[in-house]
Amino acid sequence: MNAAKESFVLDFIRAYRDVAVQIGRAQWRLLFETGSTDKQASAKHLNDICAAAPVQMASYQVQEQIDGWVSNRADEFGGCVRGSKLPDATNKQLCTTNRRRMWFSRDAIAGVDAGARTLARSIMRHCMGQHRHPDHSRISPRLDVRVATIEKPETADIADLWAMLRLPNRGTVAIPLHGNRQFDRRGGELCPVVQLCTDETDRVSIRLVQDMAKPFAQRRAAYQPKIDNLGIDFGLATLIATSEGTMFGVGLIADLRRIDMQIVGIARHRARSGGNARDSQRYRKLATRVRGMLKTRINTALNRIVQLHAPGALEVERLDFHLPGLSRRMNRLVTNCSRAVFAPS
Repeated sequence: MNAAKESFVLDFIRAYRDVAVQIGRAQWRLLFETGSTDKQASAKHLNDICAAAPVQMASYQVQEQIDGWVSNRADEFGGCVRGSKLPDATNKQLCTTNRRRMWFSRDAIAGVDAGARTLARSIMRHCMGQHRHPDHSRISPRLDVRVATIEKPETADIADLWAMLRLPNRGTVAIPLHGNRQFDRRGGELCPVVQLCTDETDRVSIRLVQDMAKPFAQRRAAYQPKIDNLGIDFGLATLIATSEGTMFGVGLIADLRRIDMQIVGIARHRARSGGNARDSQRYRKLATRVRGMLKTRINTALNRIVQLHAPGALEVERLDFHLPGLSRRMNRLVTNCSRAVFAPS
């Protein structure tokens, strides 16, 4: 894009984000007053900022963000209840409230008394207080065919594709798009969606979406196993070893030990002060880092195994994820995460 087009698009993004912030405030108010968000909540009073269609798109996008965030907190709510020592009857009432997403609703719930409702609100507020709310002021506008279309040029001299933005009350702008090797190689069907993004310097970039259902189905149909069965064993000094003698993930244990020292230090400090390690934001970040590290390295190793050996089936040994030299906390973290990654779909 030239400077004029980029300025045009950036002005629209700022207006869209302004709308998203105001919609977000209304949706949070709805959540706490009625117990749920509402896609159909009226935002017509914002149409003069960036027109009716973009306002509706922003409404849907903000509501999806909030619902996704709240769904994660509901999972944490369930974990708190399962890990508690409350009576079974109270736990059942809390689980009913959580399953129906009625932590803040004033409507009656059959079989749930007022004490359990009050406790449910307290638990949910605690779960919400551990995380920042979604930041709608940095939302990336997701535009459908009412505003944005993707067109192929007659010649590829200037651009591979053109994104045509028809913004009500603002005019039309044609944005040249250039693919990359990964995008071209995937070969999926282009979806009629354009997402406008900015970086820290407010430089505009555009993301497109591909439907990969057909290419993935074709690849699965064309897959020819080289061997019928391949045995794999899990460890931490060597992440995965196969029956063919190949090893993947050497060096993981050193990274885990380094993080383990920090986790143990935080846990000891919290224990001395009479607190819980999970109440520490730093502890939670380290735990999330370990989960991400294990998931990434295990999946990378499995993909590499398929590339090298093309097995018809994987035979996984009885997995023992405990490793001497790591704390009980770290071993528990590694065990839970690794079993989840290896679980058959």
